[in-house]
Amino acid sequence: MTIKDVAAYCGVSVSTVSRVLNNHPDVSEKVKNRVMEAARELHYVPNNSARDLSRSRSIPAIGVIVRGEQNPFFSDMFSDIDREIQKQGYEMVLQQI
Repeated sequence: MTIKDVAAYCGVSVSTVSRVLNNHPDVSEKVKNRVMEAARELHYVPNNSARDLSRSRSIPAIGVIVRGEQNPFFSDMFSDIDREIQKQGYEMVLQQI
């Protein structure tokens, strides 16, 4: 699941989905709510590897590898793991195989 999938599902641009997911203020509440609901319904998990490529600084990372591509069982777990990893000052790099 990518932001392109979320954008197509919502009928908005990829840049709009990106702005919503990155908490930019230039998106209406109506669109923001629609995108966030779609992300939940589609079990969207951010690709931190892609985010890291766009950053100019290096951040310590912890890799999480899961077998079973797009298995909805893991989607809530990824959020919890990511939150705990970030509390410790790391980024989660998720790879689903």
